[in-house]
Amino acid sequence: MRRWPVVVGAALLGLLPLTAPPAQAASPSRPGWQLAFLHAAQANRLSTGRGVVVGLVDSGVNAAHPDLAGQVLNGTDFPPAGTHGQRDITGHGSLMAGLIAGTGDGVRSVRGLAPGAKILPVRGGRTYFDIAEAADGVRWAADHGARVINLSFGDAIELRSLAQAVAYAQSKDVVVVAAAGNTNEGENEVTSPASLPGVVAVSAVDEKGAFPPKVSVSGKAVVLSAPGVDIIGPGKGTGYLKGSGTSASTALVSATAALVRARYPKLDAAGVINRLITTADDKGPKGRDPEYGFGIVDPVRALTATVPAVTTNPLLPAAPATPSASPAPSSSASASPSDDSGAAPASDVAAASAAAAAAAAAVAATQPPGAAASAGATAGGAADGSSSAPAWALGGGAVVVLAALGAALLLRRSRRA
Repeated sequence: MRRWPVVVGAALLGLLPLTAPPAQAASPSRPGWQLAFLHAAQANRLSTGRGVVVGLVDSGVNAAHPDLAGQVLNGTDFPPAGTHGQRDITGHGSLMAGLIAGTGDGVRSVRGLAPGAKILPVRGGRTYFDIAEAADGVRWAADHGARVINLSFGDAIELRSLAQAVAYAQSKDVVVVAAAGNTNEGENEVTSPASLPGVVAVSAVDEKGAFPPKVSVSGKAVVLSAPGVDIIGPGKGTGYLKGSGTSASTALVSATAALVRARYPKLDAAGVINRLITTADDKGPKGRDPEYGFGIVDPVRALTATVPAVTTNPLLPAAPATPSASPAPSSSASASPSDDSGAAPASDVAAASAAAAAAAAAVAATQPPGAAASAGATAGGAADGSSSAPAWALGGGAVVVLAALGAALLLRRSRRA
């Protein structure tokens, strides 16, 4: 097996690297372990994320990297730079893009969990990532077709403009996923935007599925966890990065959301989030906990399980789920209408018929394609028809350089409100 040339820097949160230590030799073993851990091959037989656009607000994306060829759309830059988000100022955004939608083989090159999805890159900052630019980036991505937005960055200080931008994206039916934070960067609580209402905040787990306290923060805002230790992905030039942190974990949850949106195209963002948290592999204390949240994301179950319908984002305060749409002993079932069920009020028999049809559609939209059909309802979405078999961060350890990143990479934490 060909050894991967890798650049390793200081561990990232969903934040960008503070500095890159001197390059050293490294021979990373088992690259792409997260794909086996998440049963990516099985998940990709059901969905590859085809047709779904993932907005990536980050340091830009290296669209010329071989593992990202054809996967990166024309995005934008804040402030304007004319590169369409396709010049990566640190390598971090490229790593995230590879974990989400890389098209390598997963052995000698990077394969993403959702290789059928496309990346919409939004670069924040000119020579370093500036979190103050992220708000405009989130709004732009929401207005330009992103159905999932990945935010692998954060800050202890909540920016009002970013909070408003996230709420705007959510109002546009976008699933927003953000990094919880990294203890190896001095954080001790979930950072913003992961701490914002309705956002899927992601912590990290290691190759054994254990919570790594030296890498990931914990807190009551954590929603899901995913692999985030010793992860490899594309960097600048034709090189790769390796490291540990919640940035990678966030990208893998965003990829899972893309898989679900492709398989269930009529399911709204609330339903996608509900499917992700309902099907997670519960770890730690029973139920939601500060380390794993609802559990480790499980792409296969998220694509196949029968779950209750919801009408609002289950992560928002006072947003109760609708009653479970479990089949009754008879051939009929009922559920509160979901996003694709909105029949206008009618009278008498017409009203009853419309309500029944709406309920059936709501149930179908939340169920696996085959399950809904077998119950006499039309499924909310079919598999995307693609079948391809099926990784970020920079984090302390030895390094190998294929494409030199050169000078230290810097992150300026903006304190602007």
